Amino acid sequence: MEIENLNCQRVKPKDAAKVLGIGVPQIYMEMRRGTLPIGSAIPPIKGHKKYRYFIYKAKLMEYLGIKTQEEK
Repeated sequence: MEIENLNCQRVKPKDAAKVLGIGVPQIYMEMRRGTLPIGSAIPPIKGHKKYRYFIYKAKLMEYLGIKTQEEK
């Protein structure tokens, strides 16, 4: 999968996992720890149990060392 060809600002965890070559649970764990700077891991609000994850295309590309259109 080529991340540059995605036409959205956010990336699905399964797509990011393919690009990074790791599993989705690993992405979640690393984002919660703050060791994978590709987006935000939002802790659960009171009364809920699940984290919310936002993976941003620009941050993923930066992490991978891929230049964006603006940088070219």
